[in-house]
Amino acid sequence: MRLRQKQPRVKLEPKEYTLIRKRVLERDGWRCRDCGSVNKLQVHHLKPRSGLGSDTMTNLITLCALCLMPSNQTTLDAFAAGTSEV
Repeated sequence: MRLRQKQPRVKLEPKEYTLIRKRVLERDGWRCRDCGSVNKLQVHHLKPRSGLGSDTMTNLITLCALCLMPSNQTTLDAFAAGTSEV
């Protein structure tokens, strides 16, 4: 038995993704949502694409390279679950 996802995920074309990436950075004030840094910013998926995460504003967050390190994954998981005041 094969399970199907309830809704198809949104995966944007590169040009569209560039636009939404800029909107996410603007929404987050061009700062890391975890530590407030303005250096080495990246737009990260809260729910990864590999886990059927979508390229939507609600699934994207601005983080710096340091906060994306594996040692900080617990904080990111808490934010995704809505239990962190990032």
